[in-house]
Amino acid sequence: MSPAETIETDSRVSQLLQRAARYRFLAAAFAYPEPSVLAELSEGGWRDPEQDPERLRRALASFRSICAQADLAFLQEEYSVLFDRQVRCSPYESSYGDGRRLAGKPAELADIAGFYTAFGLELSRSHPEMPDHIAVELTFMSALCLKEAYALFHRLVEGQEVTREAQRGFLSAHLGRWVGAFAESVEAAAEGVFFKAAAALLREFVAEECRSLGVTPSPLGGAAARDDQDDIACPFARACEESSGSAQ
Repeated sequence: MSPAETIETDSRVSQLLQRAARYRFLAAAFAYPEPSVLAELSEGGWRDPEQDPERLRRALASFRSICAQADLAFLQEEYSVLFDRQVRCSPYESSYGDGRRLAGKPAELADIAGFYTAFGLELSRSHPEMPDHIAVELTFMSALCLKEAYALFHRLVEGQEVTREAQRGFLSAHLGRWVGAFAESVEAAAEGVFFKAAAALLREFVAEECRSLGVTPSPLGGAAARDDQDDIACPFARACEESSGSAQ
């Protein structure tokens, strides 16, 4: 590999690692608020914002400003109201659009889990959660970026192609379809500014990801009414295990 090719490869690997960090950053924004997580959101996880489109830069600046002044106790209470206890805003993909009416929730969850299994990723046993939780889907996209970076660094052409197509496929079939409806529901229901700003940042970032990868998802509508299907047990859990092996 020539020096010019090495520089180009290093640049592309750096971009993929940055994308992975941004997906993890957003996953943390929609996980239960903890002191360490709030500190990370305020200070790190999002490098080189000056290279982003203006709308994304503005959304990030607003969110970080709000993080710096956030009250942890209030965030924890609002998280429970929005996503857990009262569930004003469902954080689960299968709650949105017509997928449940056409194929049923088990089929939707099986398709999502199939993406995870195809890349050797298991969901955490220590934090039980459904596989279609927004934070889990964001963590999966982060893992795909890490895997592509690994394949690129080691010049594994097939690995690069497979992981890139998986990112496009998951955005097209899943994450990119319901983020807009989810963000809209959060912005409408949240009383505080933290989750409103997080939702705006999420929407802008995923939209930019879709543009850069050439994906045009068909958007899903608002969350469906709660019914007995919500009580179906699921063997999956909150988040993909993060380890050094996830990028290999």
